[in-house]
Amino acid sequence: MKSDDNPTQTLSNKGFAPAVSPAASTTLITDSADIVCGETSIPTQGENMPAFHARPRHADGPLPVVLVVQEIFGVHEHIRDICRRLATEGYLAVAPELYFREGDPDEYNDIPTLFKELVSKV
Repeated sequence: MKSDDNPTQTLSNKGFAPAVSPAASTTLITDSADIVCGETSIPTQGENMPAFHARPRHADGPLPVVLVVQEIFGVHEHIRDICRRLATEGYLAVAPELYFREGDPDEYNDIPTLFKELVSKV
């Protein structure tokens, strides 16, 4: 059977490109006026793990923490926006770059190779 005849194969081939392509015009980006957000690092054994964090700007005292786990494509704009949205609700949100020792998911052109060479090592 040709891949054109297999709906599952056809859909999986079409699904990767939109997932890693530049953000569409419908991407939501939470206003950051009332929050503090940006890149940070977390000390680990041997080196620092990059991470994105967001918290309310005028928070007094300790905050509840939400660890935002990346998806297969790493800490991209959608994951950062989840952190910003959580911060507007009163949380300290942290999204660590779990692939930091293995590579950058943006450098891969297909999902099977991404799984084999990066995701499977984390």
